[in-house]
Amino acid sequence: MHGGALGHAENTLPALLAAAPTGCDGVEFDLRFSRDGVPVIIHDETLARTHGDERAVSDLDASELRLLDVPTLAEALALLPDTLFLDLELKEPPLPNFFEVLRARSIDAGAQLVISSFDEDALRDVGRRAPFWSRWLNVESPSAEVHARALALEVDGVSVEKSLLGSEWVRDLQAAGLELAVWTLRTRDDLAYLSHPGLVAACVEAEAR
Repeated sequence: MHGGALGHAENTLPALLAAAPTGCDGVEFDLRFSRDGVPVIIHDETLARTHGDERAVSDLDASELRLLDVPTLAEALALLPDTLFLDLELKEPPLPNFFEVLRARSIDAGAQLVISSFDEDALRDVGRRAPFWSRWLNVESPSAEVHARALALEVDGVSVEKSLLGSEWVRDLQAAGLELAVWTLRTRDDLAYLSHPGLVAACVEAEAR
């Protein structure tokens, strides 16, 4: 089972590099796009929470964001070991450079890689442009409608908030052949969720390990 690590200052290069020696076999990080179309590693739409800057990520070029310690996807891939499993969470639909950067690393076969997102348009676009890459729909609130959309998207799996494990909704998706991942395990008590049948990956914060 893949264990993706979070830790240090979120979505920074030190946080990603710290996962490699800790026993985790993967990392998860969030991607948005700079004004010049470069995939950069940051969770929020703006820099307000993390940097005290009210500007939107999309209002700045990648070079300007780098001065604020917002790394690019290319920088992260150049530093991370090739053996790590990557869960790349798209916060918005991908731009062309996203595919160029990943293909430059010979990731086109999809090994050691999954593209996850709450954004169904993003997952559709990845499915059209890189059909061999694995895709997971991120889910926080279950419903029959979400179940139907997951199947219609033809994703490989769902990544669910931990409280959903054990629900009939999750069991139905597993019965339909979808892979199951979970986020985010933040305490040692949360590690009990790892025993859920059929779980293939878990996003774990450093404090829980």
